[in-house]
Amino acid sequence: MMKLIRHARRFDTGALCDILLAGERIAVIEEHIDLRGVELEEFDAEGRMVTPGLIDIHVHSIGGGGQMGFASLVPEIRVASLVECGTTTIVGTLGTDGFVKQLPQLYARTMALRQNSISAYMLTGFYGLPTPT
Repeated sequence: MMKLIRHARRFDTGALCDILLAGERIAVIEEHIDLRGVELEEFDAEGRMVTPGLIDIHVHSIGGGGQMGFASLVPEIRVASLVECGTTTIVGTLGTDGFVKQLPQLYARTMALRQNSISAYMLTGFYGLPTPT
C-alpha cells in the first residue's frame, strides 16, 4: 500500500512538501501531491523536518570497550537509539575485543537489526589490545 506524508519540511530548503512512498521507496517529492481516488495511508507531518537516513560506518552494534578489562565493556546498541538520531544504515565492528565479543554474535546482531528495518552490515576483523609483540 502506498503512503503519503503531507506537510513535511525539507531539510535542504526548508520548504513544505508532500512525500509519496511506494513500498519502502520514495516515489515522489513535490510541493503538493493530489491522488484522488487512490487508496493510501496519509500522515500529516505538521511541518516536521524530514531528512535522508544517516549512514554510520563504524558502530559497535554488540557493544564496545574492553580496553581496560571486562569492567569496561559496553552493552549492545538499541534500535531505538539508532532511529532517534536518524541512523538507518550501520556497519557493525568488533573493535578491540575479539574474545568476549565474537563474529557469530556480531552476525546475529546484524541480522536482528535487519529484521528491525535497519540496513546493517558488518566487518569481520578486530584489533586486540595489548597487541602481540
